Amino acid sequence: IKKTNKTLNEFHTKIPKRIIDHPLATKKYIQDYFRLIKKNLIEEVGKNKNDYEIYYQLGVIFKSEKKYTKAIKYFLEASKSNSFNKGNSFSSIGEIYLIMNQKGKANEFFNKAITFYKDRASLKDDSLAEYFIAINFYNLGNIILAEEYLIKAIKNKPKFFKYSNRLGTIYFDSKRFKDALNVFKNSLKLQPNQPRIIILCGLIYIELRNREKAVEMFETVLRLQPNNRLAKSFLAENKRFK
Repeated sequence: IKKTNKTLNEFHTKIPKRIIDHPLATKKYIQDYFRLIKKNLIEEVGKNKNDYEIYYQLGVIFKSEKKYTKAIKYFLEASKSNSFNKGNSFSSIGEIYLIMNQKGKANEFFNKAITFYKDRASLKDDSLAEYFIAINFYNLGNIILAEEYLIKAIKNKPKFFKYSNRLGTIYFDSKRFKDALNVFKNSLKLQPNQPRIIILCGLIYIELRNREKAVEMFETVLRLQPNNRLAKSFLAENKRFK
């Protein structure tokens, strides 16, 4: 806040999504933070009805709280903007409809998001647009196009570890463990303190029957997050069967 000279409310409108994405943010921290700022953001909406950023961040908060009707309401308002929040809102609505088992509606909004991002990507070499196109193709179940656009995004912005994380996760979910490990290793070179990615590497080493490396990964996680249950459980089990 001091660095940006913003008021507390102005600062809050910019960061809920970044808090969710932060590698060290625990679920409880996110819940406590959102509870703190939700009232502030709703007050800001009353004062600034054309501030689509606030609508989007409120959508993020209500979605995280599983209050889907309210989340959709705010995302639809946010989709009236011409910024990335338009595409992000379409994508978020699609994800909500997937959770609600309304696949037709979900696909409708994922396709809207893809159309928006493709228009953005065609205007300039936009790696962020390519990344979001990939996410929406993945949500539609098109793994090949998701991989293609993520590789494009990584080539355009190789130092942005978030792109590598998503590609590695797609490989992991597809059981392409060696490909996933290579991508995650690159991501950890760029940003070492990522407990979730280190855990995934540990799980990959288990699949590859390299228990020694798996132990190393989970021990690293505990140094970053001493109360991480998965890491604790694996290391306890490993000690028992040694």
